[in-house]
Amino acid sequence: MQDQRLRLGATLVLSWAAYSSMLTAALVLAWWLLFTRSWRALPKRGVVIAMGTMIGLSAVATQFSGGDGGSYLLRITTVLLIASWAYSERVEGEMMDLAVWLFGRHLGFDIGLLAEIAIQSLEVAHQDLRRIRVALTLKGKGTGLRSLLLIGTLLVHTQLDRSRDLASLLALRGYVGGGSLCPKFRTARSDLLPATTAILIGLLVIVPVRDVFILLQ
Repeated sequence: MQDQRLRLGATLVLSWAAYSSMLTAALVLAWWLLFTRSWRALPKRGVVIAMGTMIGLSAVATQFSGGDGGSYLLRITTVLLIASWAYSERVEGEMMDLAVWLFGRHLGFDIGLLAEIAIQSLEVAHQDLRRIRVALTLKGKGTGLRSLLLIGTLLVHTQLDRSRDLASLLALRGYVGGGSLCPKFRTARSDLLPATTAILIGLLVIVPVRDVFILLQ
């Protein structure tokens, strides 16, 4: 979806529907397969394996504790797929436009700025982690528990230093809150079908399927 307003709405509605029941989770999964670049939206193989292992173990534990492990597995997996799609479709700067559109030029500008900084920090941290792993590989060192703790500590200190530098830069430039921004959105015709389908799936959470058949009759 090119329009971030529709994408945000679809993400919220589909995530809610996916966690509500098995039926709506299956419908959301079908929506993901039909309207997204399915495999392109997935993270790297290592992340997929790690997340899949954790979800699978949680599903097994839920099943043995008397719950419905299959339902848990389907619903959580579908929610994560929708989240991966929403993140992969993000364009730099669109959080500013969306926040200002939702909350106005003062509060919205501050929220949008914080969101953009947070996302940028995550991307920079990921790049730092990749460089550290390459350096460890070149030195012939493994990534054991001690190395992971050191890497985590280094990343945290690095991000804190960058945050302090950024705060100082904003203060020097006279930023005290709010700002002037005219949000820009572009809605394509191809956005309408997936957005409408997402709304219909969300309505099934409120109106049971049995009631829908009664109304149709």
